[in-house]
Amino acid sequence: MQFLSSPAPSPRPGSRLLPARRNRNCPRPYACIAAEIRRRIDTGELHPGERVPSTRQIALRWGVAIATATKALSALRQEGLVRAVPGVGTVVSPSSAPVRPVRPVRPVRAAARTVGADAPDEAVRAGIVRAAIRIADAEGLTALTMRRIATKLDVATMSLYRHVQNKDELVALMADAAFAEEPLPEPREGWRAQLEHCARTQWKLYRAHPWLARTMSLSRPVLAPNGMLHIDRALRALDLLGLDDNTMLHTAITLFGYVRGTAADLETEEQANRDTGISGEEWLETQEEAMNALLAGGSLPAFAAIRQRPGVDISVQSLFEYGLGRLLDGVALLITNSQAPGGAPPRKAVRTERMRNLHRHVHSCPMEMNLLSGVQAETTDPDRPALKATGLVCRSPRAARHPGATGGQINIEGCSGSGG
Repeated sequence: MQFLSSPAPSPRPGSRLLPARRNRNCPRPYACIAAEIRRRIDTGELHPGERVPSTRQIALRWGVAIATATKALSALRQEGLVRAVPGVGTVVSPSSAPVRPVRPVRPVRAAARTVGADAPDEAVRAGIVRAAIRIADAEGLTALTMRRIATKLDVATMSLYRHVQNKDELVALMADAAFAEEPLPEPREGWRAQLEHCARTQWKLYRAHPWLARTMSLSRPVLAPNGMLHIDRALRALDLLGLDDNTMLHTAITLFGYVRGTAADLETEEQANRDTGISGEEWLETQEEAMNALLAGGSLPAFAAIRQRPGVDISVQSLFEYGLGRLLDGVALLITNSQAPGGAPPRKAVRTERMRNLHRHVHSCPMEMNLLSGVQAETTDPDRPALKATGLVCRSPRAARHPGATGGQINIEGCSGSGG
């Protein structure tokens, strides 16, 4: 489909701009733009790895809105014809080949070989998950479809459903596999260092896989065992520090949620980079004039003043670092308060006090006390819960005659008298 009759201006190196006149008779401009780029890929005018026009270039050349240009590139990405490369822009996918009368036989890739009828289920599923992660990393989670994965693996779409039930299950497997890339080492440091290591590991994974943060819901969590290990590690780090169970669990999940929340915009920013071809920093520069006009109105005096002062710099990374530090400072204060006089005693101290109570109960009994193998002492006294586990019983005629004694078990109340 030919839209333009006039030749295009000289393109920049690494990019082939499309002609500058738009066909006014096209009912769906985005589809016509996509069709023209598709034609150039199919005929070999645009080679694999070569940049295609960005949304901004398409908008300028064709006189369409940014949304229309974005829709055109999204259609091509869903077909697998183009992909986004960080720092480069949108390029022709390596798998995109020019249309030929006879389709050449493509070499069998390792990932494709694993999706065969004779391959073990686990190996097949792992190959599908790896392919899905590569697609999501390059194009975002919205571009991930079973058909797209099947195209990448050179298999029939329906064959994938023998190994994964649906996209929801696939995303859960992807999240678990992503967290498995950075296993947590055995804890050897203090609680703060352990929590910080967990948070930084999560942040690193979210930066490597921008789609990952949005899959880790706190209200409807994905059952990803490798991700849940981060919660477990945080709980282990906080144990025996004087915090009650409820506070420990809230602290562990709040830390996880903080990192996830800070990373939530990473996928959106990555998508904007792919669609527009400009970075977030470059986009902010385009907004500078509008920002200055807004601040000049005087409605935001504090913000305008601090923005003009030297040394003020903010970024997603600086926000993560600042928030993590303050959150851990707050946890440190909680621990300090719990260990202060009048605060809740540490869990270790509680256990020690229970053992002391046990010894006091034992020594208050004037009868001989022995630890008898295979005999269990039962009690209804809530102040002595540890006695049942000790196996301590009274060896005396009085204890044996107690109405609560049956067979090899006796009621510990038979030991509570003050006489012989």
